[in-house]
Amino acid sequence: ACRLVSLPYVASTNCRAVPCLGTIMVWHLDTSSDALALVEAHSSAPWCSLVVEVPLIDGWPDRNALFDSLTSVACLPVFVAPGENAAAAVRNRRPPEIAEITRFVTQRPGYEKLGAHLQQLVRAEKGGSSARSFRRHVSLCSRFSPRHWKWVIQLARIKLLPGESAEALAGRYQTDVRTLRHRIRTCLDVSLDQFRQLVGWEWRVEAALRLDARKRAESGGGRINRS
Repeated sequence: ACRLVSLPYVASTNCRAVPCLGTIMVWHLDTSSDALALVEAHSSAPWCSLVVEVPLIDGWPDRNALFDSLTSVACLPVFVAPGENAAAAVRNRRPPEIAEITRFVTQRPGYEKLGAHLQQLVRAEKGGSSARSFRRHVSLCSRFSPRHWKWVIQLARIKLLPGESAEALAGRYQTDVRTLRHRIRTCLDVSLDQFRQLVGWEWRVEAALRLDARKRAESGGGRINRS
């Protein structure tokens, strides 16, 4: 019922493999499937974009109920008919809301406090309040500064268009290629080319969390350089 599709997104493996960043989890739903099993499978690798294949059966399943059951592990599951292109379905998703990104952080083991701080930071900025009071709290649980986490959120919300050049991508988000490349390398530890090849946004946030964890382990705490 479950398979993993990774770059170059033309072949799949079973769900026993450890999925790399940018992997899509495709779950084939049938009348004998258990939604709980799907939730458990995806919770083991929440950095995977989730695609649910739903047979064309009238009145089954209740997609709203199924979507609600997945909100604890997947912010934006995609429902497709069997045989549809999973990578294309993920590419065509809407960008995640900021609240969905911070919720993803909150649900990752060991990052509950960071996720809560990021949620407070976003709320404070929306209300016009100073974010200064949150910087110390963030610095206690992350090597990234609030500025870097803002970059992570911005990178997570980037929607890639087929055939778009790096220059056009950067221009569409009112920046230049050099700045975009720098932020991707600094926050995600991947190249701009890798960023453009991999689908989904969950892997981008996961990459930032993993990089942050490595830097904390290496230094014993504190923030990264603000350059």
